[in-house]
Amino acid sequence: MSQKWMGALAFLAAIALIVAMAIGAGPPLLLMVGGVLMVGLFGVLASKRDGRPTEYLYGGATPKLWTWWTILAAVLGAVYVIMATGQLIEDPKATNVGALGIMIGFASLIALGLRLRSRSKVSGNWMIVFATIPALLFFWIVVPAVVGLAIIAGAVMEISRAAPSTTAAA
Repeated sequence: MSQKWMGALAFLAAIALIVAMAIGAGPPLLLMVGGVLMVGLFGVLASKRDGRPTEYLYGGATPKLWTWWTILAAVLGAVYVIMATGQLIEDPKATNVGALGIMIGFASLIALGLRLRSRSKVSGNWMIVFATIPALLFFWIVVPAVVGLAIIAGAVMEISRAAPSTTAAA
């Protein structure tokens, strides 16, 4: 399956996750785990590039270091950590320490994804898509869900443009 189709399916899966949680189709934690596993599967399947070298991605050039969606992703990573830290300060208990650890993990995944995508690796974009899924859980607050969908849409658009270039460097 092509990167373009994998990206489109990941975006549709994110929308389906929000809709399923909004209508109460099941426990939110179960829906989130299902969404994370589905997007993770798409990322793993899309990262198998049939032996095509990285220099052929993005038309032979590295992608722009900062675009609108990468800035949103970096801000989202910071918000993950700030909100979990605020929750821990407000209500110091063991579960909030665990929540802070999980949010630091997702923020680290965003940072690693941004670093990898700057080296022309589509897997970095998939890491960012994967780490954006927790923002979709807060659909009732609207802003995190909209920001998450915007990041996923931006990453999917860039993934879909990541096609092998047929021109050889002379």
